[in-house]
Amino acid sequence: MTSFTVSNMALTIKSQLIQPIYNQFEQDLSNFENFEKRRTAGQIKTGEIFRYNADLRDFDAPPLPIKILNNILFNKVTSTSRSLSAVAFLDASNSGLKRMLEKRRNLIEVFREPRTDKTEEAYLYFGLKMENGNTYSEYADSLHGIMEYVDDIIFFSQIICEDLIATGLKVKADNKFLKKFVIHEVDFTTPENLGLMPNRDNYINWLSSFKPTT
Repeated sequence: MTSFTVSNMALTIKSQLIQPIYNQFEQDLSNFENFEKRRTAGQIKTGEIFRYNADLRDFDAPPLPIKILNNILFNKVTSTSRSLSAVAFLDASNSGLKRMLEKRRNLIEVFREPRTDKTEEAYLYFGLKMENGNTYSEYADSLHGIMEYVDDIIFFSQIICEDLIATGLKVKADNKFLKKFVIHEVDFTTPENLGLMPNRDNYINWLSSFKPTT
């Protein structure tokens, strides 16, 4: 099933690259904020700097077969309005992921240049307001954008899986000549248990736009 291939590829890159990089960034950010609070309170020795290992691994978006899926939904099968909306959002999310990855790639080159002021470098990396009042959150924004877009891809491809399975089961039930055909269902239990599936509450407005079919 093409929609499952899309979700599986997105889950793979999230588990292997995106989530580890994102989680490490969030942990380092929390540690740096605590370090700066202690420094402001005079609890840090003069000249002591915050040390962290920025994960600057570069990677590309997976080659998702969205065009194939789009053709299937619009031309090959009877699709629900929810599925057609989902594939449009899926395509847009994939484009957004590629943009954010390219943005991060350009910023990686900046952070790979050696800097003498390590504190300023940390503020730039974590996207926090500097002592001069300026805030440069481009790198932090790119990471958040990457995480959000990959979650969108996982969510909308999962929706398409659900709708195609439901449609297949209904068609099979309504046609006695199709009784011997097997409708293959998909199971997202493992990624759900691993905390890889996006929270559906984040998509409640989109989900509420579609009435249940009977």
